[in-house]
Amino acid sequence: MRLGGPDALISRATGWLLTLACAAGVVVAAAVGIWLSLPPSVNHAQARAMQPAIDAYLHAHAAQLGIGGVLDARYQPQVFCDANIIEIRPDGPQWRVGMMLNCGEYARHQGRLLEASLGYFMAVGQLTGRGHGGRYQVRSAQLGPDGYSPAWVHENFSSRAARWLLSTSPPTAPDPVSQARQAFGFPAGTVAVQWDV
Repeated sequence: MRLGGPDALISRATGWLLTLACAAGVVVAAAVGIWLSLPPSVNHAQARAMQPAIDAYLHAHAAQLGIGGVLDARYQPQVFCDANIIEIRPDGPQWRVGMMLNCGEYARHQGRLLEASLGYFMAVGQLTGRGHGGRYQVRSAQLGPDGYSPAWVHENFSSRAARWLLSTSPPTAPDPVSQARQAFGFPAGTVAVQWDV
């Protein structure tokens, strides 16, 4: 049985090579698509070490950041935010930290813990400090504009983090009520009463 001349063999080999190249291209494109759709990886030990400094900064600077002012001032309310750190990037001698915040304003009134939920905010912060258990300090923080501004997100986050923030299932953040319970002397598990605006 004759298989054909050299031209036929070259044609078949070229066809197989093209088929393999196309298959490899599809696999690579799929892998890149999956990789790009994943959230950025975060060093969780570093994020845990940064968290107390971030929480304290947000609590102390809530008014300057424009967070709060909902509860009656006579109750001496305080704002607490809990951050979900979604990316940490080196920025010269500092760290640029991208996060999603969940904030609430709380007060103690007539033996109850009042809460006005303030919602979620995207934020970036500049931190200084050493890794490996070193202490961190927040130098500044900036909240994103009301609503999800794609331009602001792309300007302040990596492309992977921006894609996640602007996706149909963006990151959330924990409820800061545990910070409020501790600050106002309520036992763990105390239910906060929602304040009607």
